[in-house]
Amino acid sequence: MFTNRMPLVAVCLLLLSMLLTACATSRVMEQHPAYASGGDEFAEVVFFRPMPQRTRGIADNDVTVEIDKQPVMELSAGEYVVVKIKPMDVKVTLRNMTYITYKVMPEEVSRARKYVFEANKRYYIEAQLKVEEYRGLYFVPKETEESEALDIISRLKPVNQPLS
Repeated sequence: MFTNRMPLVAVCLLLLSMLLTACATSRVMEQHPAYASGGDEFAEVVFFRPMPQRTRGIADNDVTVEIDKQPVMELSAGEYVVVKIKPMDVKVTLRNMTYITYKVMPEEVSRARKYVFEANKRYYIEAQLKVEEYRGLYFVPKETEESEALDIISRLKPVNQPLS
């Protein structure tokens, strides 16, 4: 009786694990005006979101990373992404959903910082969690020193390529 159901159960478990994995993986946009191409000079920018972040609920969802108001990626907790950006002045924005005190529905919140990316340099930008009692949970783009960033990143999962 059970032997006929075993392949079905195995397939269901496989599909469930694939679905859960897909939901918890960062997505990097294929194209963006800030991306360096071909033989162009570039700055290597590493975006990362440390673990554990015990935000519970909707704030656990992916954080949208934007450069100059255009999405670059959706960043999941416990992952990092390496991108090659043209040398330029940019505004990096992090957007997420959160519950704000006295509001029934979640709202989108964002925080932004300006950066100057120079060619042949590597930058580490952390999605740093901030918790405020009345304004909910949000993420701030924070440039992190290399030694601290590498220590954190060593425990994270690379999305598009591992750091070399």
